Amino acid sequence: MNTLAHKLMASAVRYAIPAVLVLASLILLTTSVPVLALLPGLGVLALIWFGHRTMLPYLFYGIVLLIPFGAYRGLGGQFSFLRLHWIFAIALAAFVSIQIIFRKRIPAEVRSGKFWVAVLLFYIINIFATLGSKIPENSAQFLLLLAAGFLLVALGMIVVDQKGFAQTLPRVIVGSVFVSSLLTVLGAVFQLKLFLSPLSGQAVGGSPEPNNMSLMIIFSLPLVVYFLLTARRAWVRLALLLVIAINVAAVIATFSRGGALILGISTLLILWEFRRLIAPRNFGLLLGLGGLTLAILLILTPEAYVERVRSLRDFDDFSLRRRTSYLVATRELVADRPLLGNGPDTFASLYAKTEIGQSFWRQHKSRGAARDAHNAYIEVLVGSGVVGLACFLFILAYAAHSFTRARKQFLIAGKPRLALLSVAYRTSFLTLLIYLFIYSGVLHKYLLVALAASQIALRLAHRSPKQELDDACG
Repeated sequence: MNTLAHKLMASAVRYAIPAVLVLASLILLTTSVPVLALLPGLGVLALIWFGHRTMLPYLFYGIVLLIPFGAYRGLGGQFSFLRLHWIFAIALAAFVSIQIIFRKRIPAEVRSGKFWVAVLLFYIINIFATLGSKIPENSAQFLLLLAAGFLLVALGMIVVDQKGFAQTLPRVIVGSVFVSSLLTVLGAVFQLKLFLSPLSGQAVGGSPEPNNMSLMIIFSLPLVVYFLLTARRAWVRLALLLVIAINVAAVIATFSRGGALILGISTLLILWEFRRLIAPRNFGLLLGLGGLTLAILLILTPEAYVERVRSLRDFDDFSLRRRTSYLVATRELVADRPLLGNGPDTFASLYAKTEIGQSFWRQHKSRGAARDAHNAYIEVLVGSGVVGLACFLFILAYAAHSFTRARKQFLIAGKPRLALLSVAYRTSFLTLLIYLFIYSGVLHKYLLVALAASQIALRLAHRSPKQELDDACG
């Protein structure tokens, strides 16, 4: 009887799936866009292609590859509501979920106790903050994005293997940012509207706005330096020096004052982080890098940008006074609800209602009164209070410490190259955390990628055999 039932079920599955696919294709064929009838068949091919575990990481790398091209991730036309990276993420989540269901266990790759306890606690805090939110629709949307963000972290931890951590992931980050940087420079030099911000006219490459472009460039630089220090061929080193030159030129092309400030800080941080791991023969490379950077700054920097950066010393500058107003508004908003805040993602709307926010809007009515805090930590503090900020900072500190622990473990195991890579990842992460003092990117995708990389590094350092890790580094 059981055998008969099994045969009947197998036959039902065998004939039902093709029937459903054919029916779906016929229905789509009758719509205003008949080409959609190809989707069910393409979906099956994708399932076969990506369903194998060795192919899953490429969906994750595809998401990472698209990060510097936020202005062009939409499908366009009547499907403009669809975003390509969301399609990749949904497909990846679906395939991983199917594997978990069949294996009936949570993958060992995501078993990072303290990290996930802190993440869960942060999410619960935000749920309570949302329940008392002054703008519940904003907070509810943030909760969905926060869940999706942490899901991306988990997916990265599951699918990125040893070779991916050591080679593919950093190369995808460096390569994609370089292409967007090149587009930024071309946009600035030739005034190509496709690569300029429609609001400010500043060069943005593939990014929607200049500060985000600068952030991504600065995030990638420590990884470029890592490849530079470990390159064995002279032409590769020259190519990487060119990459650095284009990246620095792109920061200048964005006309981002914050980008110039954080670039200087990150350069000092890179020198400090790599100080003990740089062989004497590489000091010449650093000198060349410093000289090249200085030459770019002196020769290519437009005078208008120099004056713009100098305006940072002018305390009467309108933009600086407005940023100061965010701090004044923060003090008022936090005093009102200090523990659990006013609800996630509410700063901009609440700032618009404050007296100081209204005052600045009356002075500059070309844009709305609602303004982001231009500081991710303030966004969290106002949104989920002191409790939420403390939990958020713990997650960031734990991730940074994970890179440090991984570095020490790699050194003990005699894997200096992976130790150097851990330093590079950590430095990229730290530069991003510094940039978040002037950028409201609480859920920036590079932050999520860095969180995943921190736990992957820790897992590889403690669990992977020596030979496998050495092979992963090439």
